[in-house]
Amino acid sequence: MKQFRCGLVAGKFLPPHAGHHAVIRDAETLADRVVVVVCDDPLQLPDAQTRASWLQEVHPFADVLIAEDVCTWHRGSLCVDECSRRWVTHLRSMGVSGVDLVCAND
Repeated sequence: MKQFRCGLVAGKFLPPHAGHHAVIRDAETLADRVVVVVCDDPLQLPDAQTRASWLQEVHPFADVLIAEDVCTWHRGSLCVDECSRRWVTHLRSMGVSGVDLVCAND
């Protein structure tokens, strides 16, 4: 058993780079389960399915999910508190729960 039950790494991964992979590997060392959420915005290329498959190939033990980007309503500006509430609701609707670690890349 690791220090955390469920780690979350979320991003656009446009494209996945060494920093993204380092964050996911760190999460894998700390958490029993790691969920990687690829934000899907149809205007972004490569598409989310392609980015998710690249991540899954490099991180076969992570649960790589694609989620509609719920922050597109304020495109181009910084996230606000409302974004956090939207993401919690959205991820729960996708079956993601019990997250006790969030890992991020600057």
